[in-house]
Amino acid sequence: MDFIVSFFRNQRDALIQFTRWCLYAAVVMPLIVGSGFLFPFVFPKAVFFQAAVELAAIVYLGLAIVHADLRPKKDAVAVTVLLWIGAIALSTVAGVNPSFSFWSKAERMDGMFWYLHLAAFFIMLTAVFRQRRDWMRFLQFNAVVSWVTGLIALVSKFAPSIAALGSQDRLAGTFGNPAFLATYFLVLAFVQVFLAFAPEGKEKRALWFSGAGFGLVLVFLSGTRGAYVGLLAGIVASFILLAFSSKAYRKSAFIGIAGIAVLVLSVVLLKPVWERVSPFFASRVYSIWEIPKPRLIVWQIGINAFKERPILGWGMENFIYAFDKYFIPDLHTYELSLFDRPHNKIIDLATSQGILGLVAYLGIFLTLGIAALKRIFGAKANPETAREAAIFSGLLVAYFVQNLVLFEMPSSGVVLFVIFAFGRWLLWSEHPGRMQEKPAGSPGYAQAWAWIAGSVVILWAFGSGVVLPVQAGSGIVRAALGLRAGASAPDQTLSQSKVFYDAARAKNTFLNKEIDTAMNRRLDEFSRSDPSVAQSKIYQEFVQDVLSRLQEDMRAYPLDYDVFLEYGVGLFQLQQRSGIASVNGADARQALLRAVPLAPKREDAYQYLFLLAMQTGEQEQARQYSDMLLGLNERLGVFWFYKAEYEARWGTRDNAYGALDKARSNGFDARSDAFQWFQFANSLVLGNKTTDAIQEYRAMTRQEGIGQNAVFQAYFRLIGLYKQTGQYAQGRALIQELLSRTNEQDRQGLTDFLKKNGWWY
Repeated sequence: MDFIVSFFRNQRDALIQFTRWCLYAAVVMPLIVGSGFLFPFVFPKAVFFQAAVELAAIVYLGLAIVHADLRPKKDAVAVTVLLWIGAIALSTVAGVNPSFSFWSKAERMDGMFWYLHLAAFFIMLTAVFRQRRDWMRFLQFNAVVSWVTGLIALVSKFAPSIAALGSQDRLAGTFGNPAFLATYFLVLAFVQVFLAFAPEGKEKRALWFSGAGFGLVLVFLSGTRGAYVGLLAGIVASFILLAFSSKAYRKSAFIGIAGIAVLVLSVVLLKPVWERVSPFFASRVYSIWEIPKPRLIVWQIGINAFKERPILGWGMENFIYAFDKYFIPDLHTYELSLFDRPHNKIIDLATSQGILGLVAYLGIFLTLGIAALKRIFGAKANPETAREAAIFSGLLVAYFVQNLVLFEMPSSGVVLFVIFAFGRWLLWSEHPGRMQEKPAGSPGYAQAWAWIAGSVVILWAFGSGVVLPVQAGSGIVRAALGLRAGASAPDQTLSQSKVFYDAARAKNTFLNKEIDTAMNRRLDEFSRSDPSVAQSKIYQEFVQDVLSRLQEDMRAYPLDYDVFLEYGVGLFQLQQRSGIASVNGADARQALLRAVPLAPKREDAYQYLFLLAMQTGEQEQARQYSDMLLGLNERLGVFWFYKAEYEARWGTRDNAYGALDKARSNGFDARSDAFQWFQFANSLVLGNKTTDAIQEYRAMTRQEGIGQNAVFQAYFRLIGLYKQTGQYAQGRALIQELLSRTNEQDRQGLTDFLKKNGWWY
């Protein structure tokens, strides 16, 4: 084992440099986007960062074991950061779903596993970047990465033919979300201002100021109101601190504050001017104080959940459980969305980590803030240290304020820990010269075995958290993309897709539930595009296989409302299209009924229970679920439509049409959707309201924009109803009308179809 210790002792400088290179690579993550992955703007970034940190950690671990001076140093920032990580660990263990808290999901990648990587990143940054030169180079590299990221974002918005990155109504670039783009460039703008004023940046001051200005332009184009407020608060904080720190900066600081005051006053007093100059900016700024109603409701849900588990919280990534339990139905009056985050960092911390996590997080900012104030106003303060501390303080304020209406994601989590590590160096370090070797005192064999044991853990993390999830994620994407609408050979397409799905699922990763859910929804879309697919054996076997896997997920996540709902809805659709009523003895109704207690005020399960009751002709249950939905939220038009369906089948004509009018007045027009229109007309038929049904089908034949297939279906239903009611003259006239709307080459085929179904008379 001596050769291991000798290697880390003799190659110290080279291995330190290698560790730095890995950390440099880690902050390239904003550029990483992978179309072949689940959630291409989030998951690839996270696994790339994790891989870079793990590679660095294997080398750094050996260095820290062999060289005592490279081990983490104890100071206020390091202690508060590690206390926060400890609070996250406690909330993970004590949370509703510890497994989910630890691993998270591809959409977020924000569990304990991720924070362990951020903690390792922080420790290594503070250990191997000690000289001022090291930090300046690292910050400069971050700035250059931001320039490239920003240019790609602009190209994706203004020249999407060159680099298309999805919808860019508000600039999102490689982040996929304008809010997280704004967070990143807000931080990098302050970093570049720091570089511009640093003695090392004097010759390139114009370059760094230009980079900061470029970042501010990107924040502006993102239209992120929280970032606007955070940026303004950060700049004002820096100017105020500079004004009172040194006479050398007082005049410039007051000029800056006056300039901001003029800008704010112009926005307040000259609204028509701003609306003409920049309608986009004006629309965002003048709605800053109009917090969307859904956000306020979700904040209330979070507060209610915090009251139940105030000490350790619900656990990382477990807000969705709190959301389900304390769901407020009025939320969907304004936005038909589900929230797995409260979109407020304070409430997010309180619900996920409890008061311990919240206090620990706030403690980091408080510790850094107090240290910055000491640098500015302390006995040893000088103009240069005061200026740097004031800029850093502005960065700290800007990040904290903008995050009050947001939460961390991988991209923002990395820049946050860069802030922590940079602040620790800036405010606590004495800026030492070259690190001096200080060998550790433990025996060589113990050091070697410690490194081997640690490396095994890191390699396990690499395999379980990077390699296998990447393979599984790319496999499900290939499976989903293979199911293209209009495929010439559907059975072959399904078979190939199933191979990819089975391979992805065989990896047995923390992505299992997401893989099953994604596949179930993709199969549903595929069968909708071609209804005949649902009758094929391979389709039915494929769906049943996915549903069997969802049953496994139900056992793994017994408190997860959405997985029970997904299974119930999937089986409901399979039953409707293929006639298969159960999988492994479980049916849709059982799954939906098991979901209800998990989220008693969410509407989704009740909706499908209503549709099941309508499908099976259970009048009393259909009435019960219809009334329950309206009781939860009578301002949702679709619930009035369900009432109209019920009344059309079992109630009175007047009640049916009255409910239909209520649905329309609440934003749901059944006659704008062929499927819903048919549902209503079919209910009229089942309710022996034939005259009204005929009127509805007749209106469909004359309606433009509902699709030729829907129009033809309406003709077929009408012809059948005319025959059923003995109105042969009207039926024959309708047949001739239908034939006249068909091109000559298809006319004979249509005639044969009508004769085959007994509709030719």
